[in-house]
Amino acid sequence: MLSIIVPIYNVEKYLCKCIDSVIAQTYQEWELLLIDDGSTDNSGNICDEYAKKDSRIRAFHNKNRGASAARNTGLDASIGEWIYFLDGDDYISDDCIELMMQCVKKHPKTDAVYAGTEVINGFHAWASYKDKNLPEYTEDAWWINTSILKRDVLGMGPCNKLLRKKMLTDAHMHFVDGLRYEDEVWNMQLAQVIHSLCILKKDTYFYIKHCDSSMGQNNKNQQKFYLKLKMWNSMIDHIQGERWQIQNQVKQIASWSVGESWAYYPYIKRLSMPKLLLRLALIARSKLSFPLLYLSLLALIKSPAYKEFSKHHYIGL
Repeated sequence: MLSIIVPIYNVEKYLCKCIDSVIAQTYQEWELLLIDDGSTDNSGNICDEYAKKDSRIRAFHNKNRGASAARNTGLDASIGEWIYFLDGDDYISDDCIELMMQCVKKHPKTDAVYAGTEVINGFHAWASYKDKNLPEYTEDAWWINTSILKRDVLGMGPCNKLLRKKMLTDAHMHFVDGLRYEDEVWNMQLAQVIHSLCILKKDTYFYIKHCDSSMGQNNKNQQKFYLKLKMWNSMIDHIQGERWQIQNQVKQIASWSVGESWAYYPYIKRLSMPKLLLRLALIARSKLSFPLLYLSLLALIKSPAYKEFSKHHYIGL
C-alpha cells in the first residue's frame, strides 16, 4: 500500500478535483491523508466530508504552520510502504499511481519513481520528461545525485515522486518546519539517500500555476530574496554525504545563490554582499577544489553583512 499526502491551505476552489483524481485511480491500494493547515475557507470541511465517505481517507486539522509542517504530519501518520506527495490545488491522471507501481514491480530494488508534470497556465523546462534522454532505471549513484540537484533535469519539489518510506525513515528525513522554499532543502536530502531510481516519462501530474497579485511586485521580490537567503542557510546546515556528494551539493548551492542573488541585486547593493557574491561567482565557474568553493559560500551566508541583513528582515540564522 502507499500513502498519498496532501497539504491543504485555502484551496476550496481546487480541492474536490484534487481528491477526486485520487479516488479515480486505477490502482486502489492507497490511503489518502488530507492535512488541513489551518485553512480559513471551506477546505477543512471538504476534507471532513470526503473522510466520512471513504475509509481510506483521513483528515487532519493543524494550526497554520506551513506546507512543511503539514507534510511532516502526513509522514508521521502514514502507514504505507510508499509515500506520494500531492498539493491540494493540483491533480493527477487516473493511471498515475498504477504506472508508478508497475515501475516498482519491474524494478523492485528502486528507492523512488519520478514522473513528468504538465504545467497548467504556464511552462517550466524541468517539468516534463517526454523529450528528455533519461534512463528508465538506474543505480548510478553519481548520476542520480547530480541529476536530482540540477533543476533542469529532474526538477524540484516533493510532488509526483513515489518514495520508499523506509528510505525516508532510515535517514530521519522531514521537511524543515517554518521554511519557505523547503522544496530545495528536501531535494538536496533526497539526492543523498536515493541510490536507485525509476523514471516514468509520461506526464501524470497536473500543476496549476497561479498568478499572485496580492502584493506589489517590488515588495514581492524583496520578500522572496529574504526567504531565499534563509533557504540557502538551511541548505548549508544539511550538507553531508560522500566527498563527491558534498561537492555536487556545494556547486549547486553556489550556482543557485549566485544566479538568484544577482537577480535581486537592488536589495543587496547597499551591503558588502556584492563583493562576496562576485568572488563566489568566479570560484563557482572555476576548476578550483570544492573546499575553497565551500568556504566562499560560507563567507557569503555567514558574513556580518548577511547577519545584519537577516536581523532586520527576520529571516533568522
